[in-house]
Amino acid sequence: MAKRHHWNRNYVLPEEVSHAVNTALTAFQQREIDIMLDWKWSVSDLLTAMFDVDTLEKLRSASDLCAFDHNLVVYYASYVLEAGCTLRFSSKGWKAIGILPPKANLLTEGRPDGFSDFLSAVNDIRIKYAKVIKVFDWFNSRNVAPAAVDYYCPWVRSLVSKEYHKFLNGRFRNPSNLADILVLSREVTPLVASMLLLPALKTEKGAPHINLTFDRTNALPALNLSFAPPTT
Repeated sequence: MAKRHHWNRNYVLPEEVSHAVNTALTAFQQREIDIMLDWKWSVSDLLTAMFDVDTLEKLRSASDLCAFDHNLVVYYASYVLEAGCTLRFSSKGWKAIGILPPKANLLTEGRPDGFSDFLSAVNDIRIKYAKVIKVFDWFNSRNVAPAAVDYYCPWVRSLVSKEYHKFLNGRFRNPSNLADILVLSREVTPLVASMLLLPALKTEKGAPHINLTFDRTNALPALNLSFAPPTT
């Protein structure tokens, strides 16, 4: 029995192909960050940088979910550090307690040491991958023939399984308003080529329990990253 695929009238490729492309790009993005950047902060490092001692003691007294050995999810309203963040401590049962975001002046440059530079570097990588997603989404729109996606984004075949290659075939037709995206399309091709050459991680990292979530903006898609705390 043939596998059934789902179609969105706003896109030329089935939803499964779009999902596969975005999943692959997200995985490569996390790999590049793991290879190029060094995560060196524990839950304790982050909390003590964002809250004063008195606040932390009150949180610990309020609930055992606020212990340092529980999961920490850090939500950034935007890349700008001064925007603050919302923290949630999660137990193994996925129960959580919500707390107010820290005051903006509690999350400043140098607290914790090097964290601001780390976020800046992550954002640079995020911008690069956002360009690839933008190009794919543009060519996947309904005014483009599938063969044109394959012609202008040949790297799509490297991001999806062979079962989806058939959807990139067919008659070729140049899309309208091609000049709007052509320069960016040429820019992302070598970016994807370098991404596909990323080496596998040489060492296994511990189980991640610190997550950074960058919210979606007009220019950038949302990004969820997972990190293991340092073992030392």
